[in-house]
Amino acid sequence: LLKKLETMRNRIDAEYGIPCPKIHITDNMFLDHNEYAIVINGVEIDRFKGAAPDKVLVMDTENVDKEKIIGEHTKDPAFGMDAVIVNKDESKKAENLAYHVVDFSTVICTHLTELILTNADKIINQHIVNMVIEKVRKDNPDVVEDVLINKYFSITELKTILIFLIS
Repeated sequence: LLKKLETMRNRIDAEYGIPCPKIHITDNMFLDHNEYAIVINGVEIDRFKGAAPDKVLVMDTENVDKEKIIGEHTKDPAFGMDAVIVNKDESKKAENLAYHVVDFSTVICTHLTELILTNADKIINQHIVNMVIEKVRKDNPDVVEDVLINKYFSITELKTILIFLIS
C-alpha cells in the first residue's frame, strides 16, 4: 500500500501539476474492523468498510458469464459501481467469469486519487502554491520573475487562480 501511495502521489504531481501532500496513515479505534476513512485538513471526506487484506473487490464488467459470484455486495468507493467483496482465493474464479478483480490496496489508492482530484481546491494551501512556484522556477525562472517579482499577481491571487483552474 505504501509503495502504491507513493506512486499515486508522483502520478498526480506529474499529470495534474498538483504536488500531493504527505499521506498519514493512523490507527483509529472508532473505525470498524476493515474500515478506513479519508480525512483532508481534519475533515472526513469519505469512508469505506470491507477493505480486508484477505479479500478482493470484484466488479461486473458487463461481459460476465451468467454465473454470479457470491460475496458481500457493496459499491466501489471510488466510482460507486456495484461490486462484491470476496475472499482472495475466489479471485481466479471471478476472473474466469470475466469479473474485474481488484486488491484492496489498489482500491484504496484509486479511491484516494479520485477524492484528491475532486477536492483539490481544499488541498491547495500556501505551501502547495510555493512548491508549484519553485517547480516552475527551475524550468522557467523568467516566468516566475515576470509574474511575481514584477507584481502582476500576488501569491494569494496566484493561489486563487490555481484553485479556479483545478475546480
